[in-house]
Amino acid sequence: MRIIFLALLACGALLADDASKDIKIDQLLKLLHAETIQDQIYVQLGQQIDRATLGLAQQAGIPPADQRTATADLQEKMTASMKENLTWEKLKPAVMQAYRDSFSDTELDTILAFYNSSTGQAYLTKAPLIAGKSREAAEAKVRELGGMFNVMGKDWSDKHPKPAAPAK
Repeated sequence: MRIIFLALLACGALLADDASKDIKIDQLLKLLHAETIQDQIYVQLGQQIDRATLGLAQQAGIPPADQRTATADLQEKMTASMKENLTWEKLKPAVMQAYRDSFSDTELDTILAFYNSSTGQAYLTKAPLIAGKSREAAEAKVRELGGMFNVMGKDWSDKHPKPAAPAK
């Protein structure tokens, strides 16, 4: 009987710890404005939907001038489905679980303390600007690399001319 009682106490403590951890994770997600993840997904997936529907129109042989009009209904349905299925309310449980699995209670306390500090608040304010500048720098390097690749490809093509077509 005593073992059962101790087991029940341990289960109750674990549930309380989980509830406490969930409260902390929820606080952290609010500080991080994690709900904006859906907006980022909408932008990225919206671009993919646009490319996919135009690709379908192209495969169907629809002239380029008519492709957007021809795929408008499909694009509208796909976008509506995306917005219905990728809401923050539907994403949040998986995000909560990822934080639950990744951080201990003590780590969450420390992370919350940081983000609630003036330095943490400054980081939250400046991080998007830093990310934007970093992305721009990376994109510039990729463009530069693309130019180098074009030159390398041309050099290779010049050294390896197409074989002449066989005489008939």
